[in-house]
Amino acid sequence: MVFEGLDGSGKSTHVRLLSKKLRAQGHVCYETREPTDGPVGATVHHCMTGRLAADPNTIAALFAADRTDHVFNAYNGILSKVENGVTVLTDRYALSSLAYNGSEVPLRWVKQLNSRVMEVLPPDCTIFIDIDPRLAMNRIGKRDVKEKYETEAMLKIVRERYMELMEKHYPRGPYVIVNGDNDIETVSEAIWTGLKEKGIV
Repeated sequence: MVFEGLDGSGKSTHVRLLSKKLRAQGHVCYETREPTDGPVGATVHHCMTGRLAADPNTIAALFAADRTDHVFNAYNGILSKVENGVTVLTDRYALSSLAYNGSEVPLRWVKQLNSRVMEVLPPDCTIFIDIDPRLAMNRIGKRDVKEKYETEAMLKIVRERYMELMEKHYPRGPYVIVNGDNDIETVSEAIWTGLKEKGIV
């Protein structure tokens, strides 16, 4: 399952909470995120925080390369985990690149960069935590380090891009869309209810 949303929407928190509920039901779960902690992911992190300078085209390619390693890595790739019956919950996947990178470089090219992973391992469900960009910025403001896309103007554009993409059903598969402006417990319950309604849990 893939968690998507703006920075500050609470994705990482709800990955942990959903994983806990699924484990209580007997599922074997693996929690992960993008950018990863791998070598390509580390480079992406440096670009996001300004430690490395890179243009939007390079950043889009780096995100796609990190995602490819995330899927196919022989040591901890998520494809092998899924094939072995593990329930993978990832904080971000290809839709993030389409929403964020696709707001700066041609969307068609971003889709091409991510076509291989989407062909081999499309999401079985995308959980989108919708949040007002102003609230997102209030939450982000409490962090020690700001990243490249973390401005209210950019987050407004990215949210619109997310909505356009989901309206066109890309990626394919069920969506669970919840209001991330609510408190953590309410959002967690909404996610669980949405997954039950879709027959996923």
